[in-house]
Amino acid sequence: MAVRGSIEVGVPARVAYERLCRVEEYPRFHRGVRRVTAVSETDLRWECDNGAFTARVTDRQPDHFLRWRALDGPRRSETVVVQALPSGRCRITVETTGPRPDLALLKEYVEAGAGPRRPHGNERPVRAARSNWPDARLPHHEHVANERPAVAADRNPGPPPADTDLWHRPHNALFKDET
Repeated sequence: MAVRGSIEVGVPARVAYERLCRVEEYPRFHRGVRRVTAVSETDLRWECDNGAFTARVTDRQPDHFLRWRALDGPRRSETVVVQALPSGRCRITVETTGPRPDLALLKEYVEAGAGPRRPHGNERPVRAARSNWPDARLPHHEHVANERPAVAADRNPGPPPADTDLWHRPHNALFKDET
């Protein structure tokens, strides 16, 4: 059975999303989670009080939402939606059939940050112009240095295709059953 909860936080949606992508920090606000490790860009290894499982990030839209589901073990999934609000705030809505986040601890973590900024395994810049990494480190990353030069279309891609425009869908369309 899925559990859904929401909380308002005092940071912009972009900041909240970036902090939620740091899966190694999930034990700070998920009950019963000992460790989460990024095995690849899409696969996560969860070690919980009642066992371990591997999950795959099945869908994500930067600054808006993240969805994963378990590949092995009990049927578990989680969808996290970050909705921008006025005055640099946002609302985080979590629907999960897996380990439940403590929303008060989640709020504290997102608003306070995770201490000094350091990159994690699942945070890899796609382009230097859209990187969350400190600028001084970018020239040293081979995968960024070998990319084609940015063109005007990269800087202004226009609106997303209609099928990816999440905020014009009914709210329940975001929380679909992952079978």
